[in-house]
Amino acid sequence: MSEAFSGALQAVSAAVATASGVLEPRQPSKPVDWTEFIRLLDRHHVAPQVHRSSWLTSAGAPAEVCEAVKERERRYALGLLRMLAFHREVLDLLTGAGVDVVVLKGVTVAIDAYGDAGARTPGDLDLLVSARSVPRAVGALQSAGFDWYDWRDPNRVPVETTPIERLPRLPVARDVALVRGGVKVELHWRLFPNSRLMPVDPDWLRAPRYVEAHGVTIPSLPIVAQWLYLLVHGSVHFWSRMKWLADVPALALRQPELAQHEFVTTQDAGYRRSVATGLILAEAAFGAFLAPETRAWAASVGGIRMHVRKSLSMLAAEHDRPTEVSARALPGVLASRLALRRDAPYRLEELRLLLILAARAQGVEDPGIVDLAAGPFRWANRTARRLAARRHAG
Repeated sequence: MSEAFSGALQAVSAAVATASGVLEPRQPSKPVDWTEFIRLLDRHHVAPQVHRSSWLTSAGAPAEVCEAVKERERRYALGLLRMLAFHREVLDLLTGAGVDVVVLKGVTVAIDAYGDAGARTPGDLDLLVSARSVPRAVGALQSAGFDWYDWRDPNRVPVETTPIERLPRLPVARDVALVRGGVKVELHWRLFPNSRLMPVDPDWLRAPRYVEAHGVTIPSLPIVAQWLYLLVHGSVHFWSRMKWLADVPALALRQPELAQHEFVTTQDAGYRRSVATGLILAEAAFGAFLAPETRAWAASVGGIRMHVRKSLSMLAAEHDRPTEVSARALPGVLASRLALRRDAPYRLEELRLLLILAARAQGVEDPGIVDLAAGPFRWANRTARRLAARRHAG
C-alpha cells in the first residue's frame, strides 16, 4: 500500500521504520527527490527518528541532506532541554496547588517507545486533570504568568467569556490552553470531545505511572492506556503525521506484550477498530513487525477499510491536515468518524457534537434540542440562499 507514496515519502518511511526497530523496512521503489525528502521531515515531524536511523548512510544520502537532518536534530535537542525544564516548573506548580496531573503524549511516548525523551519532536505540553480541578489548575498557571491562548479555531469555546467552572460541563469543550514565553500548556479533562471514545479512568490521576527524563520525574498514563490512547488519537486524526504512526511499531517492539494476539483480542471491543487500523497502517507504511496471528486478527476486524484508505491518503497529502472539510468530503469524514466505534452511545454522541459545532458555525451560540433537530434543514436552506445570491450578484 505504500506504493501510493512518492519516492521521497517512501524514503522517509524507510528511515523512520529503521529508527522504530522494524527489521526489514519497506525500501523506496521510486526515485527519491531529496529536496522533497527534507520538506517531508518537517511535514511529518520525524527529524529526530531519521537522525537516529542508520538508513541515510546505508542509502547513500547526499551529504547536504545528512547535514540538514543533523541541524534539525541539534535544534530539537535544545528545545527538548527547555521543554523538560518547563515540565518540571509546571508540574511542581500544579502539584503545589493540589492538582493531580498526568502528561499526555510528548516525552512520555518518546520514553516508552524509544527509551529516549529526545526521539520525538517536542511540542506543546498536554496535561490531563480532573474536571473539578480545572479552575484550580487555571488559577495556578495564571498566578505564574500564563495568559489565555489566542484561539484561532472558531469551533473552540471562547474561554475568555465563559466561567471557568462551567467549561467542563460544555459538551464540545475538552481543554483550555494557556501560554507563556511562546510555550503552550493545554489542560484536558477529556481525552476527546466525545468522551465515549476513550473515557478517563480516575485512577490514572490518583496513581499515575512515572517515567524519568534527564532527571525530571513525569507522571504518565499506564502503559496499556498509553498504547490505546496513541492508537485512538492517531485514528481520530486519520494518522496524518508519520510521527504518530511511527510510535506504533516502536512501542509494539519495545513492549511486545501490547501487540500479542492474546492481548489485542481481549481488549474492550470499542478499541478494536482503532487498534487494528493503526497496526495495518504501520505495517503498510514501514514493513512487517507483527506476529502472523496478530496481523491476521487486525485484517479480520470489520469496518476499517474506509478509515485505512482515508489515513493512507492523509499520510501522502502535501500538508498535515486540511484547515476545513469540503462539502463533498464531509460525508466520508463523518462516516469514518462514526466507524471508529460500533456502539450506539458513541455514535449518537458524535452526531450530537457535530450538530452543536454546525450550529455554532451558523451563529447559534447555545443550541437547544429544537435547534439541533431542525438545524440541518435550516442551515442547508440558508447556505443554498447564500450561494444563489452570490451567483445572482456575479
